Amino acid sequence: YVSAHDNETLFDNTVWKMPPSLFTVDERLRANWLCTSIVALSQGIPFFHAGDELLRSKSMDRDSYNSGDWFNSLDFSGCTTGFGRGLPVQSKNGEKWELLKPLLQEEGVAPTKAHIDATITKFLELLRIRASSKLFRLSRGEG
Repeated sequence: YVSAHDNETLFDNTVWKMPPSLFTVDERLRANWLCTSIVALSQGIPFFHAGDELLRSKSMDRDSYNSGDWFNSLDFSGCTTGFGRGLPVQSKNGEKWELLKPLLQEEGVAPTKAHIDATITKFLELLRIRASSKLFRLSRGEG
């Protein structure tokens, strides 16, 4: 897996590790697509975090278990991702607040509806490729 319910979402990780001063939204999207393609096209049962295909963000919250719906929401309409909703809870994220605050407020970091739609399209393409061959789902040393 490349993302799970613990720690930041895949989208948040691409923002964190590919800062807007060095990478465009489109470049971060390509990194996101690469990560999901590695999982989708690998042997075994793929593990995707809820919302990877929607560029879901928990506003950089690394431990949102007690953060409520404000940070944990998932917009299946694909209109919003949750990025920039506010600073995540201090108890788990306070040590990064000085770095997170400008990042969460920076113009042009949050993906647009077009970015979300393109990511959904890519994700569905990966699932179609995966479903097209049993080689992605071998249960024994068969071939």
